[in-house]
Amino acid sequence: MPRWCSPANHAALSRLRPGFKSRPGHFIMKQLISLKDCIACGDCCYYHSHYLHLSPILEKRMLGKKFIDENRQFLEDEGKYFRVRCPVKKSWNHYFCAFKQGNLCRLKDKRSFECKLYPFNIMKDREGRIVLGIDRDCRGLKNKTEKQIKEHAKYLKPALRRILKTKKFYIEEFQPELEIIESL
Repeated sequence: MPRWCSPANHAALSRLRPGFKSRPGHFIMKQLISLKDCIACGDCCYYHSHYLHLSPILEKRMLGKKFIDENRQFLEDEGKYFRVRCPVKKSWNHYFCAFKQGNLCRLKDKRSFECKLYPFNIMKDREGRIVLGIDRDCRGLKNKTEKQIKEHAKYLKPALRRILKTKKFYIEEFQPELEIIESL
């Protein structure tokens, strides 16, 4: 079952992990592919030109003023959140995330919700229903069994439903290259 950050958990995590940026009531998400399992290929950090409008979202309240001031050129203001610009071309129709450094993310703990959720993705299916898709091209999945993948999707489902009640901006359009794994 997903854990929500209680005030006691928050205090403990703040002591154990200096710079911990969650707040009480936030979802503490276990990732399917941990940083240890990630092969740092960087494939999750680029976007096809027709998906540039789906680049990562960074919630303003999770970022400090200093971070925003230092990175303003990479951020598109969209009200309560920033959308990350992807200004660097990888090839004729693919663009890198502005925060990709080598094959790693320089945001570390400030990474977007979508980046932490990857290889899963919240989207609408062809009929407009909200579903959880998975990018089977993620090379980090090679060490995961189908059972582990399905169990993780079920683990995420209640938390994602709760998050999507107030944060509909995480729902993306249908992406045919992703496999639908769970309905939300």
